[in-house]
Amino acid sequence: MPLQIMPKHSPDHHSYPQVMGFGALNLDRIYYVDRIVRPDEEGFIISVESHPGGSAANTIVGLSRLGIGTGYVGKVADDEAGRSLLDDLASEGVNTRGVSISSDRSGACLIMVDRQGERGILVDPGVNDTITISDVEMSIDTHPEMGIDTHPEMGIDTHPEMGIDISKGMNAGSGLELMDNAGLVHFTSFVCKTSDTSFETQKQIAARIKAGISFDPGTLYAERGMEALMEFIRGARVVLPNDRELERMTGCRDVRSGADMLIEAGAQWVAVKMGSMGCFVTDGTSAIEIPPFNVDVVDTTGAGDAFNAGFIFGMLQGEDIKTCGRMGNITASISIGHRGAREGLPSRSELDAAIKALSGGS
Repeated sequence: MPLQIMPKHSPDHHSYPQVMGFGALNLDRIYYVDRIVRPDEEGFIISVESHPGGSAANTIVGLSRLGIGTGYVGKVADDEAGRSLLDDLASEGVNTRGVSISSDRSGACLIMVDRQGERGILVDPGVNDTITISDVEMSIDTHPEMGIDTHPEMGIDTHPEMGIDISKGMNAGSGLELMDNAGLVHFTSFVCKTSDTSFETQKQIAARIKAGISFDPGTLYAERGMEALMEFIRGARVVLPNDRELERMTGCRDVRSGADMLIEAGAQWVAVKMGSMGCFVTDGTSAIEIPPFNVDVVDTTGAGDAFNAGFIFGMLQGEDIKTCGRMGNITASISIGHRGAREGLPSRSELDAAIKALSGGS
C-alpha cells in the first residue's frame, strides 16, 4: 500500500494543527550519575536537572520547532508540575486545548544518566493513567478578555499570571475534534500502573478518527504484543519501535522479519530504531539499513522521540522512506549532544544545516 503523503503546511495556530500528539506528560527529574547502579551497588550523583518530558510531547515539540502546526491531547494535575508542563508546550507553539486538568498529581519521571549517556528510567504516571473518552471530548472554554481559561466540567480555572496561558495558539473544539481534523495523530504509551483507562481510550480514538496514525509503542505497550495493538498498527502511516520493542511485539529477533509482520498487519511504513546501529526502514517493498552519524554522546534521553520528529517531518515533506530514515538519524544525533529530551531538538534551519553538513556521509 503506498504511503499517503500530507500536503506541506505552514504553521497557523488559528486552524487545526497538522499533527496531534496523544500520550503522557511528565516532568523529568534527571540525575547525572557516575554509573547506573545495580542491586546492592552504590554510586554518586554528579548533578540534577528538571525538564518537561513525555515521549509524544517530545516528538510534538520537535515537530513544532521544525515549523509544523502541532497540538496535544493528554492530562495534567492542577499543581506546579502541571502548570510547568502546559506552559512549556504553549511556549513551543503547541495547541494545548486537548490537555485536560484534574486533581491528584501530574506525571513524573526519575531518570538516571551515566557518563556514557546511557539511562535508566522510573515513572510515576500520576493522572496520565486516568484519561477517559469524556476528557478527550471535553471542549475548553477560553475567556482571554477575562484573563481566565476555564475547564467547566473539571471545576478548575487556570490563570496566566500563575504560569499557564492555555489560550495561546488555541482554536475552538475538543481534543477529539482537533485529532479528527489533523493530518496525523502520533500515539505513544502510558504506564497503566493503576488502570488501563488511558490505553483503552487511545484504542477507541485510534479506531474512530479520520486522521492518519504514527505509533511509537514504547516498551510497556510492546510487551502487550501485536494483537493488543492492532488499532494502532492496522493502517498506520508509520510504526516506530526500537529493535527491542519490535522483538517484544512480534516475537521475532530478526528485525526484518519483525518489521514485515507489522507491514502484513497493515502498517504502511515501519522504522526501527537501533541505537548505535542506526535504523532499519521498510515499506514492504524496499528494506534499508541506515547507519548512524557518529557524534559525542551527552545524554540519550529522548533520542528515539527526536528520531520520530525528524522521520515524521521528512514524511510530511513527501520524502522517500530512506530520506526520512536519514532525517530521523540526523535529528537524533543532534539531540543526544545535549542534556535532556528537548534541549537538543533542532529548528528547521539547524536541521537543514546538519543535513547539508552530513550530505557526504552515509
